Amino acid sequence: KVNYALLRLEVAGRDINMAETSDGRKQAIRRFNKVRSEALDARRDLTIHREAVGMRIRNWDRMQTLYPIPPACKMDATFAPIAQEEETTTLQQLERNIKEARLAK
Repeated sequence: KVNYALLRLEVAGRDINMAETSDGRKQAIRRFNKVRSEALDARRDLTIHREAVGMRIRNWDRMQTLYPIPPACKMDATFAPIAQEEETTTLQQLERNIKEARLAK
């Protein structure tokens, strides 16, 4: 459930990065923030479940490391936030470069 939520969040972030109009970007940002909330709920539920069965009690920090979730996206953003800058994937960096090139035109 958490991995699926994180995948949906990544797709929503890519939609923000690839949006060509401000209306499309705002719609993508609203969707991103909604999916982000769902991902936070899924991670919390998994943590509670793990604690309930005796696995890693009070280990919230570890869950945040294993399942990183980026901060909420501001409505005026041009790029989707990412969980940790040092973990930027090649694809995410490529998308940012494409977006910057479009904005430079």
